[in-house]
Amino acid sequence: MEPGLAELVVNLHITERCNYSCSYCFGKWGIQGSDEVFQDRGSAVALISDVFDVCTTLGRDRADPPAIRFNFAGGEPALVPDLPAMIEFCRGLGARTSIVTNGLAVRRFDAQWLKHNVDIIGISIDSAADRTNVRIGRATRSGRPFDLAEIARAVADLRRAGHRAIKMNTVVSRENLAEDFSDVLRALRPDRWKVMQMLPVYGSATAVSSAEFDAFLRRHSASEAIISSENNEEMTSSYLMIDPMGRFFWTSEGSDGSDGSDGSHGSEGSAGNGYAHSRPIMESGAAAALAECPISWDKYRARYRTEPL
Repeated sequence: MEPGLAELVVNLHITERCNYSCSYCFGKWGIQGSDEVFQDRGSAVALISDVFDVCTTLGRDRADPPAIRFNFAGGEPALVPDLPAMIEFCRGLGARTSIVTNGLAVRRFDAQWLKHNVDIIGISIDSAADRTNVRIGRATRSGRPFDLAEIARAVADLRRAGHRAIKMNTVVSRENLAEDFSDVLRALRPDRWKVMQMLPVYGSATAVSSAEFDAFLRRHSASEAIISSENNEEMTSSYLMIDPMGRFFWTSEGSDGSDGSDGSHGSEGSAGNGYAHSRPIMESGAAAALAECPISWDKYRARYRTEPL
């Protein structure tokens, strides 16, 4: 790893469960909750410890080794009862922590606890319009849509508690392509706005082209100082991700779940989501599982070289 890499970030997708049912959710594997490694605290701790040791080894040859950060995602990570204990365990190892939530975490957990235990809070917001949120599935089973005002109040509490690293994540699709997010940005005042092009593995009906994605970014150029954008090419093979069953996984180049690597571990999973995965870390060990992951370290460095947020 070359100098300048600020962090080595491992994305832990600890559950598939969610209080919403977004049609293009990234965290879908078609698994049973009982199969989720992170539902058992002992298994979760063992897996995290193994991955931490491997990540430490990756940076051992450098005079300025990168910080290690565990990013808790899902599904909705706040639905996992042991999430606070897992985060505190990571802190005890010396790792930084972050959360990607649809807003449930900032409503469920105390602002002071979040300030002291979570370095970066990412909130997924794909629309401020009730109709759009209902259409894409960002609503409860009773039909209550995502409430931006409620999340804005929770973020204001975080600000008052002294939290200084709030990130907003937005996936651009056909549903929100024409939407102006200026009011949303004013309401949340995020430190970073991560804007992502919807991955084609979710189907073509709501996908947007690269030209349309670029047009969305240009339309929000007034906020370019806080925007961090990723198109499909930049996202592919550029993340260290672990699924709820404790396997490294990655987005395939094609729509059939195969990216041309060793097909023995390139299963799509029952959801047919276009992911490939390693052997389970709890069986093979983190080092062997990571060796099966075809990550592009050049792309990875481009993301985490200087800006950890």
